[in-house]
Amino acid sequence: MDEVSSLVRLRALILNDNEIVSICKLDQMKELNTLVLSKNPIQKIGESLVKVNSITKLSLSNCKIQAIDSSIKSCTELRELRLAHNEIRTLPSELTRNTKIQNLDLGNNLILRWSDLKVLSSLGNLKNLNLAGNPVTEKDVTIKKIKKLVPSLQIFNARPIDKPMKNLKADHEETATLTDLNSEKKSKQKSKDEKGRIIIEEESIHKSKKVKHDDKNVHIDALDYNEDGKDKRDEDAMEKKKKVKSKTRGSSAALLLLPEVEVGLGGQSAWDVDG
Repeated sequence: MDEVSSLVRLRALILNDNEIVSICKLDQMKELNTLVLSKNPIQKIGESLVKVNSITKLSLSNCKIQAIDSSIKSCTELRELRLAHNEIRTLPSELTRNTKIQNLDLGNNLILRWSDLKVLSSLGNLKNLNLAGNPVTEKDVTIKKIKKLVPSLQIFNARPIDKPMKNLKADHEETATLTDLNSEKKSKQKSKDEKGRIIIEEESIHKSKKVKHDDKNVHIDALDYNEDGKDKRDEDAMEKKKKVKSKTRGSSAALLLLPEVEVGLGGQSAWDVDG
């Protein structure tokens, strides 16, 4: 990395996935804010960061780092520190100087005890912490415990701390709302169907009564006529009224044979099928 040390105006240096084994001194890079050296066989940070207090993002994931050297304390503006997939066993007390850290990724290291993480309690701005893949997380790790250690924490091991309860409540409320809507929809449809059925039944009863009433009137008229015919009419008048009777009964029979009107059925479509 010695070739880049003279680039004093450089703000971001990204050299991940190379064969770099050590970090050169970055003292002259006064404006450097991003340093990414992931996937390099680097074992130590050394004193390379002692005078680079402008760095806000440092990534050394997938290297061979065994310890976080004390020079990290000089990076007082550091907000994001990624050290996943290394061989780190503990966090140094010097990390208390890096109070602006918000994202800290220590996944897949060799941290064994909670006592090795005590320094986290001094990081008052820490919101995102990853410890997945460390032996310490295989033991009794509870959200309550980590929240007590880092009260400001919002995301732990890539999951929002309050998400399970919130999601459960949201799912419950959504399910209840959908159930209510479905019930209301079914109730309205049932009421509509019931109203339609009642209307159809009333129409059928009305038609039936009308037909019976017509038949009754015809029958009464016919009886009166027969009686009058016997007493006051001659045979021609009797024959004429018989024809009227026959015609009237035929109309009633035709009325009974007429098909019922089917509600909601239209005629042929006016659309051009071939079009």
